[in-house]
Amino acid sequence: MTSLCPIAKLTNHIFSDRENGVIQKVSDSSYHMEVYDTIREASGDWCRVVPQGDPYWKADFLQSMEIKPPGDFQFRYIVFYHEKEPVGVAYAQITKFSAWQSIRGDIQAGGSK
Repeated sequence: MTSLCPIAKLTNHIFSDRENGVIQKVSDSSYHMEVYDTIREASGDWCRVVPQGDPYWKADFLQSMEIKPPGDFQFRYIVFYHEKEPVGVAYAQITKFSAWQSIRGDIQAGGSK
């Protein structure tokens, strides 16, 4: 089984918006998102939105993770748009997950923690 960060499962035109600590769905056809396989594909709009002082969101860092990922990770980059302007970003770390192997490993180790 491959798991994907839930943010990538959002459909076009539906976004979450925090108001007073409550997440609300906003349905508006002026919003959409694009999912990219590489940071190079997303980098133009990505760099316009990411926090400038945080090195972990920079395209160079993310590209180095693509080149030499930890384990068997794959990445997807999501850019959110209002009309045609990028307004937000997210990225998903995708890896294989086996519930059976996780449970079996726990049982062999003597139970749960």
